[in-house]
Amino acid sequence: MSRPTEDDRKTSWELIFIGGLTLLFLGLSALVLWPFGKATLTIHLAKGYGLFWAVLALTSWMIALGCRMLRVETDPPSTIYVVMNLCVSAFLQAGWSAFAALTVRNFMGASTGTTVALWAVGFVSSYVGFAIAGLFYQGTLYKLINAPLALLGYVVFAVWPAMAHSLYGWFFAIFGAG
Repeated sequence: MSRPTEDDRKTSWELIFIGGLTLLFLGLSALVLWPFGKATLTIHLAKGYGLFWAVLALTSWMIALGCRMLRVETDPPSTIYVVMNLCVSAFLQAGWSAFAALTVRNFMGASTGTTVALWAVGFVSSYVGFAIAGLFYQGTLYKLINAPLALLGYVVFAVWPAMAHSLYGWFFAIFGAG
């Protein structure tokens, strides 16, 4: 049996940290939304995060398998490998932002305080989604693109939900999300 490498240990700690960050965010969100009677939003976000983790793991595994089959150089990464990962991670990151915006929209209340709290939770959930995606797509280029995409995507999809439905509605319909 081989010993874990330093990269394996680093990835394990990052997994624990990001998992803890996700749980902390969900707990704090529930506390923030509880006075407004909207704490159940965190249950919907938790289900979404579970699906997001699964989709990220599956797509990164499929990319690795495809690159191995097509003999695309991954160490050091070739341009096609980087571009392929960038496109996939950006699409998935925007998908999480769309999910968060549509889920928050379903919980909108009449008061301004409720609306502000819900939008804030959705905005921060997009950052947490970026942190999760960063676990699978760790390169600086991916983080440089995906961080603004997550936050800007949430704002765009929150203001323009029809775009979120048209781009990602098919996926959300498959899983009954959004």
